[in-house]
Amino acid sequence: MAIPFVIEKIPFEHSAEQHQTIGAPKLAHQFSLRITELPSATARPAAPVSLAALGGVAQLIAHDFRHHLCTVGANAEFLVSRTMDSANREELLDEIRAAIECMTEQLDSLLLFTRTGCNLQPRRQSLNLILERAIRMARAHPDAHHVEISSNDMPFLEASVDGLRLCSAIFNLLLNACQAAKTTPGMKTVDIVLNQNRQYIFIRVLDRGPGVPHAIRNTLFQPFVKAEGGSGTGLGLTIARCIAREHGGEVCLEESRPGKTVFVLKLSKRALKALSDMPNSASIA
Repeated sequence: MAIPFVIEKIPFEHSAEQHQTIGAPKLAHQFSLRITELPSATARPAAPVSLAALGGVAQLIAHDFRHHLCTVGANAEFLVSRTMDSANREELLDEIRAAIECMTEQLDSLLLFTRTGCNLQPRRQSLNLILERAIRMARAHPDAHHVEISSNDMPFLEASVDGLRLCSAIFNLLLNACQAAKTTPGMKTVDIVLNQNRQYIFIRVLDRGPGVPHAIRNTLFQPFVKAEGGSGTGLGLTIARCIAREHGGEVCLEESRPGKTVFVLKLSKRALKALSDMPNSASIA
């Protein structure tokens, strides 16, 4: 597992709370600035970074970029409709802004990795807010259209995590569930549940799809493995497990049968405490 620590985040011209008041053009401009910074950052790294490690991080980010660009492209097609009312148009624009913001933050993460050699940046934060953001991202994706994503009354939990990467893991689990739910007739729903015991924090994602075929269960988390005829690239579960393990946790298939499949992301409280005790780990009062 990579040794995690935090350095100061690359300055950005707005906070996440302000993104709704900033237009997509300005966010796109910030996104393009991050792209132009990549060559100089990779040319003069402050710490040795292997090409294999850089390629691994880039692959994870590229996978999420593909999904964010799907959201931008689909929403742009809807926006050309002259019959759309202003409320729906603003909702689509908000989703585009959020997708651009996520991509910009991921570029920030890549820039930090090229400069420091560290791809995990933990700080104490609300897991509820991370889940809410992942749900918003999933709902905006074309694969989640006509799928209802619901969350129960979740307990308020905080932990020392890399919020951007953990959000990516949860997003990929939700998207995988939405893709499965869309293959079945009737009501298409996905549930996400957050709970804990004395040792672990659990994030469960449940869908009512056809279930995971027995033929791929032993290789389910390997790259490019997916059910026959399934959508996506087959990298989402691989990425989710990789991020969970970076936090000292795990992702596994807890249950699967026709009508009910449950994936669980399990985080060890002991491992998360170790992240918070790192000398360079940031904390939130």
